Amino acid sequence: MERIYILGITGSGKTFLAKKLSKILKILTYDMDDIRFIKKFTKARTPEQRKKKVDKILREKKKWIFDGRGTNWERHAMLKADTIIWLLTPSYKRVFRIFRRYFQRRKDKSLEEKFLDQFNLIKYSLGFKFNKYSSSFNPLREFMQKNGLHPIILRNNFQVNTFLEDLQNKT
Repeated sequence: MERIYILGITGSGKTFLAKKLSKILKILTYDMDDIRFIKKFTKARTPEQRKKKVDKILREKKKWIFDGRGTNWERHAMLKADTIIWLLTPSYKRVFRIFRRYFQRRKDKSLEEKFLDQFNLIKYSLGFKFNKYSSSFNPLREFMQKNGLHPIILRNNFQVNTFLEDLQNKT
């Protein structure tokens, strides 16, 4: 596990898992939100600019952990990963996490998130199973099948913690 792509919809626990893996494996993690935005959650880069940033990391780093949603501009990083972890967290858990994260980040005055913005994230997150977006379940599953990718699927905290404990024991 040297090139890891953590895949999941908003609120699934990608960043949490990426940080834990980074600590265990001593590998830098790259949050696709940091690549997507010039200023966190406000001004977005173009898809071409995002792809260039991802390509630079893929070219210059032998080891990496990406956490992303599997949108079209970042999907090619999955093809370079030796491990893909797909977090398929229940919707009620994702909604809770979206709100919890908002209240935790309110203290950070550099972020310009508003309470009402969370409802767009929730709408996006809930649309995952209904195939409303390119990063929805079926398009991602089809992409992985087409490219012969076999992700590790983790559905809940117990599975995530067991995975981390097993990994910790192996290192």
